Amino acid sequence: MTSPLGPVVLCDGTNPTVVFCSAVTKSALGAHNQALPCRENRINMEYMGRKRKSKSGFIGRYFGYVLLPVIVYGWASGNMSAAFILIASSLTLLYMLFAAPSWCMATTRDGNGCRRNSSGLLLGCSLREHKWQKIKMAFRASKWGELFGRFWGNTANSAAAVSAMAATLSALVAAVALATR
Repeated sequence: MTSPLGPVVLCDGTNPTVVFCSAVTKSALGAHNQALPCRENRINMEYMGRKRKSKSGFIGRYFGYVLLPVIVYGWASGNMSAAFILIASSLTLLYMLFAAPSWCMATTRDGNGCRRNSSGLLLGCSLREHKWQKIKMAFRASKWGELFGRFWGNTANSAAAVSAMAATLSALVAAVALATR
């Protein structure tokens, strides 16, 4: 009998032992042939190998959306330089394209949009076939209509698309303002 790859918790009745190996046979376990957790010194391996939550919080996860009111305030008040607005608009645009929480919406085998979570409007989910599908569509002029149609598939994607368009417009106006000085 072999165990799966990775960490194995063995117990001889009192002390748990964690063994990291490629395969453990029952004969190699010797006295540790019981796979029972010890009551006194129980090792919690429930979260071992799982992705941990990001500690960046709300502002870190949605920083592109947080920058939008700053950009609007900069244009409305005139207190911020065009260079700052250009940088903030560019960061917001990059965030919307590559990091904003959204749905994948890549074409599945059924012809429907994938409903898994992804990062940004141009990146797909964790499935190998979906990861680069939308970026490839961005470089083919014949697929632009289909790509832009996917941006409006749900509320999260629509909010990111509108924000990306606003950031693009703001960056262009700020670049023109800097060039004409």
